[in-house]
Amino acid sequence: MTFQPAPDDQYVRAIGHYTSTQRTDMVKSEWERPLFGRILMVALRHLRTDAPAPLPAISVIDIGAGAGEGFQIARQVLRPRNDPVRYLYTAIDRSAALLNLAISHFDQELIQANAVQADMREFDYLSNPGNVYLSIGAPFSELTEAELVTTLAKILKAVSRSKDPAAAIVDVYGQYSLAWLPVASAERHYSMSFFENTPDPPSGKMVFYTPSRLQLLFQQALPRSLKHRVKEIYFLDRSIFTSRHTTTAEYNVHIPPLRTVLNEVLSGSFANIQQLHIPASALAGLDDIQRLYPRTADRISSHTARWNGAVKDLRSDASPATIVRLRELNHVADQHAIGMGHYLTMIALFTGAQTSVK
Repeated sequence: MTFQPAPDDQYVRAIGHYTSTQRTDMVKSEWERPLFGRILMVALRHLRTDAPAPLPAISVIDIGAGAGEGFQIARQVLRPRNDPVRYLYTAIDRSAALLNLAISHFDQELIQANAVQADMREFDYLSNPGNVYLSIGAPFSELTEAELVTTLAKILKAVSRSKDPAAAIVDVYGQYSLAWLPVASAERHYSMSFFENTPDPPSGKMVFYTPSRLQLLFQQALPRSLKHRVKEIYFLDRSIFTSRHTTTAEYNVHIPPLRTVLNEVLSGSFANIQQLHIPASALAGLDDIQRLYPRTADRISSHTARWNGAVKDLRSDASPATIVRLRELNHVADQHAIGMGHYLTMIALFTGAQTSVK
């Protein structure tokens, strides 16, 4: 199965990035993928425990799947398991160039996988329902807020039509990432200038979110018939200090090259470890946030201070435990998530029709 790229497929010229060995750096393989694997496991555990009887198959719909990152994470999560459940995976993306790369990763060993070239806004979720609606890499930020609501409404309608439990993982860009400061706008023109081997990287208007804003739009999209089946909603700030744009300093000119240095640290080189310290100048713009949202500004400041404290310890004690501490500071969950990560992830869990929340 192969797809023919359209003339306006801007990812055709970005294939160099997706096939580059630098794309899967140590931060991605050691920090980011394992964390998203934990997110996926939350969804899978929910399906196992909430269904009145074991599901014969679990279907994962990867929305805006790109080059198949979700498939690779699912395969890593499931590989150690001796699991009788069949796993079905469908990659949805409008880019034929990226879907062709995704297909090249399908091995069908643990997961029955296929791909569909479709715009996430137009895909027929009702006719192709899933148990897990997955997104990774902020595809929902490519939509306007109105489009996000409409797309979520289609997904949630498909959930409401099924008696099975379900999970929706909605990934967007966080509004208050250190890499965006001093501007913390809900909308901006965004360039993927960190792409490897890509002279003309993709760019376009993107929408950036806080948990409260994303949850409000989720509630607008939620059908009345499904409200009693919402079991839990989690939020997670991801890649707080490892934004790809710390390597470019395109938006925050004072941010140090945190991701580059962390890759050196994880590979055993500590030559530039002092560059992991985040200077006060990198927090320019917090004064404006402080006037409007003082609690948000205080959390950003205090979390950055904890990071700098761990960096100071790392200089004197480059132990695995100290590196783990840095990794754990790189994400924040639940009520402490404010949209200060490069990514903001919402995990919504729905009970089955027979086990609805009272």
